[in-house]
Amino acid sequence: MINASTASGGTQGSDGSGDGSGREDGSGQGSGDRSGSGGGRGGGDQTPGGDRQEAGEDGEEGRERNNRNQEREEPVILSPWTTKNMGEYLQSALEQLTVSGEPVRKGVINVNRAPAFVLRALPDVTEEIADQIASAAASRSATETTPAWLLLEEVVDLELFRKIEPFITTQGKVFRVESVGFFENGGPVVRVEAIIDVSTGIPVLVQKRELSAQGNAYPREVLLGIQSY
Repeated sequence: MINASTASGGTQGSDGSGDGSGREDGSGQGSGDRSGSGGGRGGGDQTPGGDRQEAGEDGEEGRERNNRNQEREEPVILSPWTTKNMGEYLQSALEQLTVSGEPVRKGVINVNRAPAFVLRALPDVTEEIADQIASAAASRSATETTPAWLLLEEVVDLELFRKIEPFITTQGKVFRVESVGFFENGGPVVRVEAIIDVSTGIPVLVQKRELSAQGNAYPREVLLGIQSY
C-alpha cells in the first residue's frame, strides 16, 4: 500500500518506517525513517549520512574531472613569429631577447670580421659555407648589431643558423692592440701587443706581450702614416 506524504513516505509507523517513497527523507523503495537510514534507492536526507555522502564524493570527483577537461580545452595561442615574416622581427628579437642567463657570452666569433678558416670552427660549417660567409661579410657595415643578415640574406639556411647562432656575434668586445714606438730618423724600436676585453664595460688587460726583439714588422711608410697597411 502506497501513501504519498510530504512529511514521510509509505505507510507510516511510530518510527516513520513503512513501504513506499518519501520526499523529505529522500528514501526510495523500501523502509526508511527520518534519521536518513533505509531506502534501497534514492538520495540522501536532510542530515549527513546514508547515500548522501556517496553522492557528495561523486560530486567532488566530477568537479575535478571538469577542471581537468577545462585545462585541456584551453585555447592554444599561436606565435606571430613565423619563417614567412622573419624580416619583420628577427633583427630586433636578437637585439633585445635572450635565452641565456649569462651577462656576457665568451668565446663567440665575430662573423663580420673573422676569416674563413676561423669560421670553420662553427658547427656544421663547411669550407664552402665559411668562404660564402667571409665573402658576404666583407661588404657589411662595422655597426651591424646582430648576425640576422646571415639568414635574412640567405647566406645560411634556418637549420644551420640555429646551430651557429649561440657561437657568433657582430659586436666583438675583445680587441688586439699593437703599438710601435720609434724615432722618425732611425733608432731603437719598441713594439708591444695587448689583448683588451671591454665586454663588462670596464677595459681589462687580458694579455700583454713584448715584441721588440722581433722588430717593428711594419714598413716605415705605414708607421709614418704615409701608407695604409
